[in-house]
Amino acid sequence: MPNYPQGVRSLQRLAFRGLISIAFAGLILTALYISIGRIVVSAAGYYKDELSAFLETFLKVEVSVGGLQGGWRYFDPSITVNKLILGSPQEPAIVAERVSFRISTFLSLFEANPVLTEIDIDGARLTIAEEEDGRWRIQGLPPASDKPFEFQQILDSTAHLEALTINNLDLHLTGRKATYRISSEEGHPLEVAREGDIRIVSLPVLLQKVNAAGKVQRIRLLGEYEGDLRVVEDFRANLYLDAPSLSIADFLPEIKLKKYRLASAETRGEFWLKYADQAFSLSGSIRSESIEVTDGSRRLRFLDHLDTQFEIVGSSVDEGFQLFFPSIELDVATEPLSIHDLHLVVEKSGDNYVLGGNIPKLDLAILHRSLLGLNKQIDLIPVPVFTALTEVNPRGVLEETTFYLDYSASTPDVKLTSNIRGVKIDAYLGSPAIDALNGFASLHLDRGYIDINNGNYNLHFASMFPSAWLFDSTRGRVNY
Repeated sequence: MPNYPQGVRSLQRLAFRGLISIAFAGLILTALYISIGRIVVSAAGYYKDELSAFLETFLKVEVSVGGLQGGWRYFDPSITVNKLILGSPQEPAIVAERVSFRISTFLSLFEANPVLTEIDIDGARLTIAEEEDGRWRIQGLPPASDKPFEFQQILDSTAHLEALTINNLDLHLTGRKATYRISSEEGHPLEVAREGDIRIVSLPVLLQKVNAAGKVQRIRLLGEYEGDLRVVEDFRANLYLDAPSLSIADFLPEIKLKKYRLASAETRGEFWLKYADQAFSLSGSIRSESIEVTDGSRRLRFLDHLDTQFEIVGSSVDEGFQLFFPSIELDVATEPLSIHDLHLVVEKSGDNYVLGGNIPKLDLAILHRSLLGLNKQIDLIPVPVFTALTEVNPRGVLEETTFYLDYSASTPDVKLTSNIRGVKIDAYLGSPAIDALNGFASLHLDRGYIDINNGNYNLHFASMFPSAWLFDSTRGRVNY
């Protein structure tokens, strides 16, 4: 054993006795905390008014408690609240028949706020309503500008949540067009459970349109997440949503095209959401058998069938994002139309968005038939333009078609470019028929040009000559 000087050995003994004293004092304080805590928690029923006042300060909303019971689990108190009401008792925002929660002692000290690690809710009722500006909020809670509900306090617990269970949920979504009821199915609670550092999410719900004959739909949200919601760099999530059937027109803002507006769009689909490293990816498939519009007096079928796959990636919807559609299959006025590998880019410009896109290949004949058939139903194209399109009857292929739409300026900026391959058009008025037009087009609303690069093709001035003229080659530009 080392032979330390007498002073050093005395200092070591003093430090050791100090550590023993601190540990002993810690044990005494812990025992006192548990003993006093058990006494206080066992008498929790006498403190429901104090709990109501604390929650009102904590959540910044009026709170009413019907009954209170307490218990103890290891070092943590557990509380059961009966008949919890948030908001005015006459017009409550949230009502829960029973709420049980476990408060982590050490995490609450660390966060300087109460941290709930286990939450069990039974019989929750609330309504989320759409306001005139398109925002959604819980009906009965004060407006954000008046007395904001303190969501940050709830986020302090989500980072440490170990178990969340919701039974007998009754949620109403009241939009400007329709009201839907979301409820939990008996024996299938909404759950979030912790497994290591990962939280497993299972949210099976029933969806039904109020005051409608539609059947009840089962919707499932499954997945997992990890990290702290308050720290975007740390948060990761993988979620899956299965929506068997939903009328998305009830949740979209008013969409108008000339005198027509979207009337119904029954869709079903599957969606996968991935969020990691401050970027999101949303992919899935959407199917619809019918999309209808109305002019106020009658309903017209806009699309007979829609089947599409898509992927959206970006860092934030407010900043911009990219969309990719591997395939879009639809029937327009009974005419089948297919679009493959459509790319779109959406960027924020001031308070508006700028849209750009690319389509590798478009069949003009199919696009032409679909457009004319649609116009016969809902009358979108002016009569002179419709007549010209009918007579010209374009066929052929447009390759690498790109388009750009910018509505941020006072005058919208629209641009379209495309490679023209083997396009055929019929004679119309004084313009000739062409059996193979090749070149490049760049078009704006008020200007543009078409570069012609043709070889071995026929040009027929039907109003002037009985037969077509054969040309070896033509090079030139047509401006407007």
